[in-house]
Amino acid sequence: MNLSEHLNLFYNLLKSPDTNRYPLVLAKEFLDQAERIVNKRSKTIRASSIDDSVSNQRLYSFPTDILDWQLRQVYYSVTNSTERRRLTPVTLSQLDSFKRDWRETTGTPKFWYLDKEQKKYGVYPYEKTIHTGTNCIELLYRKKHTKMTHYYITGTITIVNGATAVAGGSTAFIGNVIADDELGIGKLLDRSTDFPTAFYGISATPTSDTALVLSSAFGEASVAAKNYIISSPSLITNEELNMCSILWAMSLAKKKDGDRNASVDLQNECLARIEDEIVRLEEDAVMDETITLDGSLPYPGSQESDYS
Repeated sequence: MNLSEHLNLFYNLLKSPDTNRYPLVLAKEFLDQAERIVNKRSKTIRASSIDDSVSNQRLYSFPTDILDWQLRQVYYSVTNSTERRRLTPVTLSQLDSFKRDWRETTGTPKFWYLDKEQKKYGVYPYEKTIHTGTNCIELLYRKKHTKMTHYYITGTITIVNGATAVAGGSTAFIGNVIADDELGIGKLLDRSTDFPTAFYGISATPTSDTALVLSSAFGEASVAAKNYIISSPSLITNEELNMCSILWAMSLAKKKDGDRNASVDLQNECLARIEDEIVRLEEDAVMDETITLDGSLPYPGSQESDYS
């Protein structure tokens, strides 16, 4: 779901099909708070990053968008990130009891750990130098949500069926639209114009105020000088969890109105649905888990020593 889809459901489910009672800026703030709560509860937004070109360091900084301490997996690669070894998580107390001078031990990493006092992570043994294109550390982690900020409707657009080029009229795309925003034909909360029935990703940040390019062909009838909505997509891709965000945002609206009981009921429904969805996702993950036959290697490689 993108921001405009969130807003459309938020207003309609509240039975407040206008922006007078809850201005757009306020509704967007409610949704931002809601997405933060839902992501912290569900931890479903994931990302990866690679550390290389790091010289003579034992500890490494977290990615700036990591959610709390949520490192999921750490890999070490002797060539590049496609040939990687998964490192084993270990605690500082385990390392302390294992070897007195473990912090000074260098070599090929086999374990990773969190150093909460330093607010960093480390590997053991540690590489003195991580080289670009040769050795690197890859992180998989739970990511913070990114606030949905873009909601742009100024002017009109023209686009032909099957095309990806969009022409704007009286538009100012530069600074208001970026790559991966989504475009739909229609309006929000308008009695004479329907809300968009489909949205199309924008392939690149526009360099013209009156032109942009879609990432896929326009599948609707050609339009000329039509109203449109461009808005940010949510990083939460699970539709049930997006609905939970809307429920939490609605609870904030009810709290603002002084309707505490309705606010609590909506929050409880939101949290219950999050828990149900987490259980469902975990069950699906177990069902989809790859069966590894005895004696086979769990990762790509031709040498048993690759994983020793």
